[in-house]
Amino acid sequence: MRSLVRVGLCAGVIGLVGIVTPARLYAQCSAGGTVSNVNDCVVPKKGPVDCHVEWAITPQPPTIPPSTLPTGKISCIDNDPTCDADTTPGQCTFLVGACVNVTDPRFACTPTDAASYILKHPSAKDAAKATKNPFGRDNMHALVTELDSIIPSATGNNCSAQGRFVVPLKKGVKKGTGKISLKATDSAMATDSDTIKFECLPNPSIATSVCASARQIASTSELIGGPLAMGKIGDYLIENDKARFIVRDTGREFGFMLTYGGHLIDADLQQKLGPSTLTPPYPPGRDSFQAITPLINISSSDNPTSITVVNDGTAGGPAKIRTVGPDDLFDPIDPRVAIIGFSSSLSVPTSAVDVDLPVTISTDYTLNCGDDFLTMETTIHNSGGSDLDLYVGDFANGSGQLEQVGPGLGFGDIPIRLGDREQTTGSPPPYHWDWFGFYGFGDSDLRSYALIPEVSFGTSSFSQSGVVVPVYGNNLLNVLLGNDPNSPSKEKGHLHVVAGGDATFKRWFAVSDNGMGRVLDDRTRLAGRGELPPIKTGYVQGVVTVAGAPVDGARVVIATKPGTGTNPFGVTDVFETRDGGFFQGSLPSNDYVAMVKVPRHLYEGGLSTPTQKPIKIGSGTTIVNFDVPATGFVRVTATDGVSALPIASKVSVVGLEATPDPGTKEFISGTNTEPANLFGYDAHEKLVIYGLPRVHFTDLGGDTGTFALQPGTYQIVVSHGPRYSVFKQMLTVVPGTEGSPQVVTASVVPVVTTTGFISGDFHVHMLQSPDSIVSNSERIVTMLAEGVDFFVASDHDFVTDLTSDVAALGATGAVKAALSQEITYFDSGHFGAYPFDPANLPDPTSHTGGALDWGDSTAPVGMGYPSDGSYDLSPNDMALLAKGPPFNAVVVQANHFNSGTLGYLRIHGIDTTTVPPQSSVDPSKIRLDPSITNTWTDELTALELWIENSRPQAALAVGENLGDWFNLLNNWSSAPGHQLLRKTATFDSDTHSTTIVQAGGPRNMIADASGSIAAINPVTVANHINDGRNIGTNGPFLQVSIVGDSGATATHALGSPLLVPATLGTAAIHVDVASPDWAEFDQIQIFVNNVPSCTTTSPNFVGSTKKLCPPVADYTLNKGTDFTVTSVPVNGSARLEAHVVKTLTGGSLPAGDAWVVVIVKGTDGVSKPLFPMAPPSIFRKACALDPCRGCTTAGDCAPFFGSCNDQNLTTADLADGNLGQCGITSLAIANPLFIDRDGDGFYKGLTVP
Repeated sequence: MRSLVRVGLCAGVIGLVGIVTPARLYAQCSAGGTVSNVNDCVVPKKGPVDCHVEWAITPQPPTIPPSTLPTGKISCIDNDPTCDADTTPGQCTFLVGACVNVTDPRFACTPTDAASYILKHPSAKDAAKATKNPFGRDNMHALVTELDSIIPSATGNNCSAQGRFVVPLKKGVKKGTGKISLKATDSAMATDSDTIKFECLPNPSIATSVCASARQIASTSELIGGPLAMGKIGDYLIENDKARFIVRDTGREFGFMLTYGGHLIDADLQQKLGPSTLTPPYPPGRDSFQAITPLINISSSDNPTSITVVNDGTAGGPAKIRTVGPDDLFDPIDPRVAIIGFSSSLSVPTSAVDVDLPVTISTDYTLNCGDDFLTMETTIHNSGGSDLDLYVGDFANGSGQLEQVGPGLGFGDIPIRLGDREQTTGSPPPYHWDWFGFYGFGDSDLRSYALIPEVSFGTSSFSQSGVVVPVYGNNLLNVLLGNDPNSPSKEKGHLHVVAGGDATFKRWFAVSDNGMGRVLDDRTRLAGRGELPPIKTGYVQGVVTVAGAPVDGARVVIATKPGTGTNPFGVTDVFETRDGGFFQGSLPSNDYVAMVKVPRHLYEGGLSTPTQKPIKIGSGTTIVNFDVPATGFVRVTATDGVSALPIASKVSVVGLEATPDPGTKEFISGTNTEPANLFGYDAHEKLVIYGLPRVHFTDLGGDTGTFALQPGTYQIVVSHGPRYSVFKQMLTVVPGTEGSPQVVTASVVPVVTTTGFISGDFHVHMLQSPDSIVSNSERIVTMLAEGVDFFVASDHDFVTDLTSDVAALGATGAVKAALSQEITYFDSGHFGAYPFDPANLPDPTSHTGGALDWGDSTAPVGMGYPSDGSYDLSPNDMALLAKGPPFNAVVVQANHFNSGTLGYLRIHGIDTTTVPPQSSVDPSKIRLDPSITNTWTDELTALELWIENSRPQAALAVGENLGDWFNLLNNWSSAPGHQLLRKTATFDSDTHSTTIVQAGGPRNMIADASGSIAAINPVTVANHINDGRNIGTNGPFLQVSIVGDSGATATHALGSPLLVPATLGTAAIHVDVASPDWAEFDQIQIFVNNVPSCTTTSPNFVGSTKKLCPPVADYTLNKGTDFTVTSVPVNGSARLEAHVVKTLTGGSLPAGDAWVVVIVKGTDGVSKPLFPMAPPSIFRKACALDPCRGCTTAGDCAPFFGSCNDQNLTTADLADGNLGQCGITSLAIANPLFIDRDGDGFYKGLTVP
């Protein structure tokens, strides 16, 4: 059960029935769990046993003569602050607690003990009448929670906390009544029977009663707080007793969803109760939503220049603020490029591509009394001479620990949702794209959010990088289908704005604490007051139990069966159980099936598929309960086997759970369907990792705590990065209890020494990135668990400071974090810049921490379009800006530079074989100044050669990426224009997740002499990176040295030159590899002045082409033929070692100065993959001739890849090493060392560090 919060009221109390005596400001009956003033305790009658239970009620009821005791009949006028603890019209809230065994001198009574009780009212029967009183069950549960906390008890004057007891007006306008009837019994069977009566009276002055507030924030005490809270002094707060919202003040602060002011950035349920609800101080908030920004004609938003408080709420009525300003380009997203990058058969209509419209846009943010949703009404005034048909919607990003969910399809981060597309006649099906939700979990548990559009028919949405973009009233297929952006067949924008006139679109933004349950309640409420079409509804409610015990956190799905078109289900609502396994909500009258999923438990009845319980929703309350079987519980502790101290670790649970999600799907077009999930998805990872149902990360305490795991057989694997061994143990999990878990005691030991080098990851995402939901603390713990020494926080266009988070984990001496930013162009690729200067950043006055603005920050408001002469910064200008104040970055690198849609070299079509490298892109197609003739920049100091520990990215690293890097190295010299072409290769994870792309996978091993993690200097490390003293790896520790004249040696280590003279005609390349025994390797490749062969790509989605130059190694050495891998015992475990010498002499030694790059790898079928330390690409079944091609039937392998064979059907299969079964194999890449052939001390006339 979740605890209740006791809140006092700061108001006087006036009795409203009979003749009253004045009451004090506070109810003093109880405080701190004991009786504080017995004279204020409510006793409905005086008798020899009536002190067994007495009542603490806030506001304190009056004393009505001739009685000398506070009355047990309490009456209150709705919204009277002296007696109603809420400000919601139509209901009265009383705070009620109980005290037992009270010593009361007011009458003759000797307390003994309270042994048991029966709560007669509110009863289970009352709770089941949600249509009569939707608060019935909550009232009952609150009382049961309070009474259970003090009964049985023999302690004198023992008091519970107070809970809410809500009495609604009948039909919203007539007197409402409620009562509490209790029978308490002591151990001698004496009984105390009490009845407390409440009535709520309509308020004739309700329209002028204060119930909501809008104001500009003047103090930090007014801010909301929470994992994603971004509000600042100067922003605007709008709140009532149900919810709180913050709208950012005007102005440009570049940061993806935060670029323009005047938009919603924080939202939470109200944490405060009583007449002081709308004034500070406030309890800590739990905002978990990033931001929402209006979409205007697809590529634009509004850029408000003014915000006005229309109604501050002091005279009653809804609180309202209004923003006004022109349209402006929404720099962070280029929908035209996004759509054609997604499919060449799609295009955005020309009329909606970066068009500066003659419009003024105003948005009213209105919070009605008692609503937990904010009305957002955007009005567009057309000041031009022609009518406009505009596409309108929103750019919405949860970013917090939220799963996307919508009606019909259900859960999934899905590129396109078509809503009502399949219905072409008649009225729209109920609640089909009538809402879109962000379902909270983890840090956002019991905080969900949703958009409710006024126009739902025809509405559809697309999603990219975590941003969901609904387009109201438009079918996106009809808008986008076809590669001709000027086609007259494309559907026009839904919002028609006549010349000189106005048009409005409205939607509501809701906050919920029971999944989407409150969201549909909100829709019912809106329909009831005429703001949405009327619809007949009833209630559903129930309790979910595990082996008979109520369980919170279960997901209850209510769905039609079948769904629309080919969908087996049509998701209508999703509840999260709370307050004793309970769920309740309103639904459109219809026939449904109800299903439940309790995380890490079997489905009801011990089945592997969910039980579908038919229910019929009429005008009353339908009850459906579930009971699922008990599950197993496990706890893992990890220590360093040498020091015997706890160690941060990754705990991988290898095996197969028996309850896959049944799945849903939506037909898109042709043979294309969009899959989704019924109960949810792993938003951390986005994808299902086959064979790895759970992964836990322990902090420095080395303890996972207790976690649930379905009964079955698993392998527990504990790891701590590539310096350490791994621990493995088979475990058969049986049903049990959380209090008595099965315990695994693990030990790992250091096996690889990396003295003189630290590990680093310089491309890492967290919660502030719109496409990552990993919290700051989770990210730090993953780095600790993976044994990463140093990393930078590189959120998309946001400066995140982790200093306090590291300190809170007690990890200041265990991991180093620095400031950075991923500079996230939409059209020009992504760039990393680090470390930012902590003396200047983050900027405490900025909502983005002072992130670098790669758009045109100088453009006048409303004139940010290319047609206005406003363009994104060129890569050269961006790099120069990053290197200068206030950022003062040392490393500026092109991230994932050959990614098809996000890579600088690929998008711009950079030919690296020429000097200078030459772009082929038309700048006007990517929002750059069309006068730029070459978009290449020499200001980059590094290229991110390898990201993400995955097969596709490893192949790209040693293929196209390596070729471009080699081309630059080959052209590096002292000749004019050549001097800056050497770029350090970096190796980063680009992790947005915790597991599927692990922290430090791959990682940089940088030469450094800090001596301790706490002593690491980020600027010094960055300089070492720019020097090229860096090696990338996902397992093996690779050390390369070149011995030249008279034993002179070049290595990557500090104090050693990177350049060695070899004037005598011999250079010996020494390769030393040390690797944990779980990271096998079998091949060494050596490249010497390698000149790759190139082909030219076809034009990409923006029309650019580039040279594709995958290199072939000059020397390939294989285990068993050219070198031996030895297993060396270390600390009771082992490491793998190899030493290879390749001597260059005669014709093998270049005549001129040379560079040397060495790669070590494991190859398929020879070395085992790194599973589960690197978990992707393991399949249940795969094609016989291609083990990396997963299959279900033989048809998936036909005609070229043989039969479809079983690979990993059991835990034993998954734990057998997976040799030849795809997976990720080991890889390490060293930056170049250099050979000075003429002995002049230079490399081609240049100084090498």
